[in-house]
Amino acid sequence: MICKSCSAEYDDNILVCPYCGTENKKAAQELKEDILETYDREAEQIKRSAEQYPEKTARKWTKNMMYAVAVIVTLGIVVGILSIVVGKVSVSVGHKNEQKHLTQLEELYQAKDYAAVNEYLTDKELWGSSYEKYDEIARVSSYYSYMENDMMYIEDVLAGEMSDEEKTSLVSRWCESVLKDAASVLRLSKEYSADMQFLGNEEELDVFYADVVMQLEQIGYSEEEIAQIAQMEKEHIPEELLAKLLSYYLK
Repeated sequence: MICKSCSAEYDDNILVCPYCGTENKKAAQELKEDILETYDREAEQIKRSAEQYPEKTARKWTKNMMYAVAVIVTLGIVVGILSIVVGKVSVSVGHKNEQKHLTQLEELYQAKDYAAVNEYLTDKELWGSSYEKYDEIARVSSYYSYMENDMMYIEDVLAGEMSDEEKTSLVSRWCESVLKDAASVLRLSKEYSADMQFLGNEEELDVFYADVVMQLEQIGYSEEEIAQIAQMEKEHIPEELLAKLLSYYLK
């Protein structure tokens, strides 16, 4: 059996994946069919007995009916117990997997390898409140990396051999990206730090925020302009803010 959730391989008869706790629907369906077949066989046996021996007394029929009811009740109890056991196993396996993921993510976080944190979250498809701390830092660090890459592309364009017109066009395009990504870092890092959820990543978020502010100040943006960048919408970049960045690179 190949698990559809985590792609792990395990025995076809196991009801839940031992690695991620996902239900094995095929095994569960087979168990259900086996139970129903057992009931059908018992019912058919009772029916045949009644047809074969019509002269038997009502007491014999009543006994058979009581036996059938007992079988049904017993099967119901078994299914109920099985469901409880499967549920407990699933919860236990899920908890162990979650702890394993959290341990790995914390190691990457402490090593400040935020790109690896983002990759791990994406590859394992980890979402939810348990991973919120790492999701926040992954988002902010990703936008920060985009911003730095944008600036590197601008330097590469300026150092390349092309006409001034081509350089201006490309630099303008990358300057827009710089401002968009800087805005995302400023907005998200401040939003996550002020959301009253103390996840333990506030200090790192503040570092990203402060670093972007410092870089924008070095370019020549004022405190008011930086605040404007943090609040701007990606689709509407104020022309004066873009012009200042363009003049910084094309001076």
